Amino acid sequence: MKRVEGFTESETESILVIEYEAKVMNATRLKKLHRLEERLDQLMGWTGLGHADGNGFGFGKMDVSVTVVNFEIAKSIIEYDLESTEFAKYLSISQVETDEEDD
Repeated sequence: MKRVEGFTESETESILVIEYEAKVMNATRLKKLHRLEERLDQLMGWTGLGHADGNGFGFGKMDVSVTVVNFEIAKSIIEYDLESTEFAKYLSISQVETDEEDD
């Protein structure tokens, strides 16, 4: 349906990672991490920018990875969406370089 409206699939994708301090991982933080992942997945889905791709924790930090079609736009939307929420105090939102192999 969307193709008929002129939409196409993106040929490029980036990995966006939003990172938080988490010196100790406990049930409360784990639940927060899952809420964040769900929120970002819905946000990226509704905006057509991508999808949440997993989470992790270790070395005093926790993070959620998001596959996006446009890093700068996704970052801006995420920053705006997380203002004044329990997720507002992140350490960073960064782009992870991916190794792409030429076929």
